[in-house]
Amino acid sequence: MPDGTRQDISNKTLAEAGGMALSRIVGGDPDAATVMSWIHNPVMSVREMFLKHMGKLGAGTILGLLNSEDARLRHIAAKFLSGEELDETYRSAEIHDRLTAMLRDEKESLYVKTVTLDALGRFPKDTLVGDVDLILPFMEHKEWWLNHSALMALAPVMDDTRAYQRIFPAIRKLLDGNYNYLIQGSFRWSKIPEILREAPEEVQKAAQETFSEILAEYKPYRDPIETIDKLVNPQITDVIAYSIVNLPGGYDMLFHAAKQNQPDVALPFESIFLSADPKDFSAELRAAVGKVIESRLIPEYVEKNRAALATESASDPAKTHLIRMDELTKLYDRMGVEKYNWRDFGPSLDAMEWNYLTFDPAEKMAWDQPAVPRFRPVTLPAGSENFFATAFDAKKAGWKTGHQPFGAFNGNLVTETTEQCQDWCRHELPMKTLWDKEILLLTGTFSYPPLKPGHRYRLLVGGMSHVGGGEGFRVYLDGEQFYERPRGVWSREGGRPIANVIDTDFRRKFDDGKVTISYMGFMNEHKGDRKQHVSIWLQEMEVPPVAKGSAEEGTPAK
Repeated sequence: MPDGTRQDISNKTLAEAGGMALSRIVGGDPDAATVMSWIHNPVMSVREMFLKHMGKLGAGTILGLLNSEDARLRHIAAKFLSGEELDETYRSAEIHDRLTAMLRDEKESLYVKTVTLDALGRFPKDTLVGDVDLILPFMEHKEWWLNHSALMALAPVMDDTRAYQRIFPAIRKLLDGNYNYLIQGSFRWSKIPEILREAPEEVQKAAQETFSEILAEYKPYRDPIETIDKLVNPQITDVIAYSIVNLPGGYDMLFHAAKQNQPDVALPFESIFLSADPKDFSAELRAAVGKVIESRLIPEYVEKNRAALATESASDPAKTHLIRMDELTKLYDRMGVEKYNWRDFGPSLDAMEWNYLTFDPAEKMAWDQPAVPRFRPVTLPAGSENFFATAFDAKKAGWKTGHQPFGAFNGNLVTETTEQCQDWCRHELPMKTLWDKEILLLTGTFSYPPLKPGHRYRLLVGGMSHVGGGEGFRVYLDGEQFYERPRGVWSREGGRPIANVIDTDFRRKFDDGKVTISYMGFMNEHKGDRKQHVSIWLQEMEVPPVAKGSAEEGTPAK
């Protein structure tokens, strides 16, 4: 009760103090007296339901609870103080002194001390620096949950030049031979990685040296059940590894520390290195990663996908949907070999001048049908029925000329550059020509260099590689239908190129150095906005070796 006695609800009915009633009280706006009454409840889960309302009690009452003879009240008060969004009245010198006294008190309940550590960790850095020596012994306590509370209490001052030299030796001691993921995982999943990433250089160096020593000297956990070994050790060592690479120069430090621990393994922590940007590696590490990729991963991938890769390299018209080649080029990218990447081919996207026409078809369709594609058979305007033919005279048919990207957002051009997108989408490019009606027709004849043997080519329809980013379309090359997508990009379909490989049946159209590209697309509506952003251009890639021992790069295996 408000006078500090234990709450008595023995004379209450379920309607007054049962679960539903309690939920209504907590979900409402209880006054200070009601909050004070319920935090005296003997059940911890009930007391903690009122944590979010304890601010109504005021700092003086909270200090009084910290001085209570009842450990349960000291616990709930300290737990309230461990909240992040409290004003400075709850970080007063009086409250701080009481919390530190509780930590020093040998008779204080450990159940109370763990939340007391949490509360101290919320005080300003200048205050917390003075508490480091008081908190450090809890890093060595036999109870892991006190270790964890002490670790997280010290996290805000790990980057402080006044404190780190005392903290990292304790971390070294804590993690040495510690297989508790709830402790180790804090160095990957808590606020600690961000704190260290922004720390002064001398602190980062100390952190890397600490984690590297721990990893180099790591002694694997051994259990009679081998499966447990295989579960525990990778989780723990991965956390240490990620703690190292989180910091500048970390990949090279990880490589050297891991080689000390696993000297017979060509590339320890292979998945970490293979998922990283090689630009962050030293020449020595880049060579080590490249050697593993070149000697093992590429041959394994080629052997597993030999038939599909050979088919793709030949631009087989029946198999242009395959994407095994893209995964192979990613392996080369990780070696720092970029020669097999897709690159723009022919006239640049922004230099291509198109003939265009927009119109609203006679075949009307309601706009508020989000799950129904707008792509449908429509009647083309008179004089434009054969707009895709090479002999079509766009000027005579009354068409206009314009540059891509074509597009609109609710009837207006977006002329600002937006967030950078992938090279195969480029929706960030400012729109140049307004798409003002439901359907857009494009046609243009463009010059291209000869298509080279040992290379692949693709036509991209950019600007719509995101969920809700576009609608169905059809593309023609020299009057022949080349690519059709009957709907836009739906859920889980985004983040990939909207493209079609120029197969052997269509490569011949480039023999004379000129190709007529024609397009018909439909305006898109997504979540109430009518929007579209379209550009069309070509790319080429050199075909990487697709068989071990190929005499000529880019030559399919026979």
